[in-house]
Amino acid sequence: AATAKEVDDTTRVGYQYYGSSLGTYQQWPGTQWCPETYDPRFRDWYAGGIAGPKDLVLVLDTSMSMASGGRMEMAIDAGVKVIDTLTSVDYATVIAFSTDARPLGGRSTLLKATKYNK
Repeated sequence: AATAKEVDDTTRVGYQYYGSSLGTYQQWPGTQWCPETYDPRFRDWYAGGIAGPKDLVLVLDTSMSMASGGRMEMAIDAGVKVIDTLTSVDYATVIAFSTDARPLGGRSTLLKATKYNK
C-alpha cells in the first residue's frame, strides 16, 4: 500500500499515457506541454502497440519528376515519419527507384529497426 509520503512526493515522476485510433491523446498528470501538431499515431509506442511487428519495404521515387515543387523533400519527410513509427521488433529497408531499383545503404536485406539502423 502507498504511504502518504509516497502519494505526496512531488519529486516522484510517474506518467500514464493514452492514445486512441482517432488521434485522441491524454496523459496523467495533465500538463499543457503538447503542441497542436503532436499526434500519438506517429509515435513508435503507439504504432507498435496497435499493429504489432512489421516488415517494411519503403520505395522512394528518385526520378527527375521528384526534383521540382518540393516533391522529394515531402517524400523524404513522409518516409522518415513512417520509419520513426517502427520499433525494435520491426524490420525495414529503403529502396530508391528511378530507372532502376537499388537499396539505400547498399543492403538489400531487411534490417532490424533499431535506433542505429533508423
